[in-house]
Amino acid sequence: MDAVDLKTITQANRAAWDASAQAHAQGDDWAKLLTGFAEGGFSTFDDCISKTLQTIDLAGKTSVQIGCNNGRELLSLAQFGAIPALGIDQSAGFLAQACQLAKVANSDCTFLCADIYDLPETTPRNHDFALITIGVLNWMPDLAQFFRIVAVLLAPHGRLLIYETHPVLDMYDPDAPNPYLPERSYFQTAP
Repeated sequence: MDAVDLKTITQANRAAWDASAQAHAQGDDWAKLLTGFAEGGFSTFDDCISKTLQTIDLAGKTSVQIGCNNGRELLSLAQFGAIPALGIDQSAGFLAQACQLAKVANSDCTFLCADIYDLPETTPRNHDFALITIGVLNWMPDLAQFFRIVAVLLAPHGRLLIYETHPVLDMYDPDAPNPYLPERSYFQTAP
């Protein structure tokens, strides 16, 4: 991929995320995050990823999350024994929320605002565990380069967990009377 195209795409992605950040820092969901992390013993992970994380020895392992958004998942890794060390995201708006959540969680986690394709040379490396969760990969215009960068962030023998779904799943409501009928359009126009 042409470097100019890559830069144009990532700048557009950043603008979209920055524009939506404020809407995520309000309401009941945000209040639950603040309360949950302040009280401790809190995780935002669903049963599927929680069961997977329980099979991995994360005790004392430094962790990095690429595309960490507001840090809620990275901070949740502490409940599995991991040390949330570094969250990387390109949205300053979401990283401000991540810093707020880390503060109430009493976490020393660091958050880096950067384009994953253009990380500063000083970016901490040699993490034992890397996490990529739902909705990151589809924003990456060059997956081969993305994964080369992820590999550089990991220590030798470090582990990577990718937890992803396809957006078509957002069309269905598993709790609906007929969970096999689409409830929403794949081509949503509202935020």
